[in-house]
Amino acid sequence: QFSRTKYEKFLLSNNFSAALYEKNLKDEVTNKLLFNYVSGGVFPPSFLVKNVYDYQNKKITVQSISLNSLYKKEQDFDEASIKKYTDDNRDSLREDFISVRFASINPLSLVDSEEFNEFFFKKIDEIENLVINGSNFEKIIKDYNLNVTPIKSINKKGDNENGILQENISQGLVSKIFELKFKKVNDINLLEYENEFALVIIDEIKNSIPNIASKKFKEKIIKDLINRNIFEYNAKLMAQIKKSSFTESDFVKLAKLSQTDIKDISINGIRDNNFLSIKSNKKIFGLREKSFTLVNEIEKNKTFLVWIKEIEKPSLDKASDEYNKYYHEAIIGLKNNIYSSFDHYINQKYKVEINYKTLERLKNYF
Repeated sequence: QFSRTKYEKFLLSNNFSAALYEKNLKDEVTNKLLFNYVSGGVFPPSFLVKNVYDYQNKKITVQSISLNSLYKKEQDFDEASIKKYTDDNRDSLREDFISVRFASINPLSLVDSEEFNEFFFKKIDEIENLVINGSNFEKIIKDYNLNVTPIKSINKKGDNENGILQENISQGLVSKIFELKFKKVNDINLLEYENEFALVIIDEIKNSIPNIASKKFKEKIIKDLINRNIFEYNAKLMAQIKKSSFTESDFVKLAKLSQTDIKDISINGIRDNNFLSIKSNKKIFGLREKSFTLVNEIEKNKTFLVWIKEIEKPSLDKASDEYNKYYHEAIIGLKNNIYSSFDHYINQKYKVEINYKTLERLKNYF
């Protein structure tokens, strides 16, 4: 049932006027009706149905080699490499470290009960009101007889600057503290986490590089160096493939260099994940015969160089049930093209301004 009161309350809470909201709603419904009307008249020709069927059901024979043995390992990076990487990337390696004091609040500590009862939540509301009204942290602690735990300089993982995990604070609470949008020194917050509450005051915020001698920091640097080496190696290989300068003989040489056997694999349709994942299959199925590509199998933690040896296309009988199935898939594909065209039109009409400083910062981070 429509409630005028609830409707008006909704509008007010979302800063809408009734006229603006109803116009937006009408435009949205009109757009939907238009697209349903246009896409409802889409009928794919038989060659398009066959293309969809061929793409998903062709049999592809590939040869692959694992590249993992060609990547650098942990032992390949010495102290000088770690120091140089740290010096070159000081800004991106900086982390936020926050010092806090907090008091865990649960029924036992607040109302001497093991139950989350009405009296407990009444006390929580009182504390919340005091926080909102700018009450003093020490006064709240004293009035409600709460125990305070100080924590010195932790990052979002709960580690201190020496990479040691601080076990006297829950990771759930650490996450909640770092989720705070406007963190400032002397900020007091009442946070809910893991079926508990905590009254938290921020004593210090600093942005610095962790202790470079710590084990965890070194592990992070080595992981970054390994990932950078993998990226650079793969990028160089892909550049050769794109220029068509990588040949079958290069493929064989690389297999010998990596001391890896060349594997022959038959992929019977895009959903055949007996060796490679469906995500990798989609990449392979979009390529032509005798071409190369790299596929990253995340679950296996392996990267493969793949050569597409042969492609066999299947046949589709127009009278079969299969034809019906792929007929509907072809319709969906055409509808998606219509929607994509509209998106492209909107993107061309309404230009988006890019904040290049933020974009560069993100690029540097990755």
